[in-house]
Amino acid sequence: MVQRLLIAVAGASLITSAMLLGMNEVAQHLKERDPTQYFQISSFTPAPESRRPKPPPAPAVPPERPWLDHAQPRDTRVPVTAPSVDPERLAAPPLVPEPSPDAGSD
Repeated sequence: MVQRLLIAVAGASLITSAMLLGMNEVAQHLKERDPTQYFQISSFTPAPESRRPKPPPAPAVPPERPWLDHAQPRDTRVPVTAPSVDPERLAAPPLVPEPSPDAGSD
């Protein structure tokens, strides 16, 4: 049992130290390179002038923006009318039977 633990600790230590040294080597390699060459997408060749897309022309007159007049207060009250209720159409409440006095004497 102890042997397995020692082998596991030694293996984990070797893997950790190898990863740290490897990452250190990668960091040193990237540090020595030209800063613009970190990513390969930065080394592109531009297309000829005739194949480049042309941007759309700018509009001559900017469009009008919507405008709200907040200076004049308006009447914000809404007319409310009470609905008419027909009392004959209202349903009666359900009847609950009252317990009989004999039911509780069992």
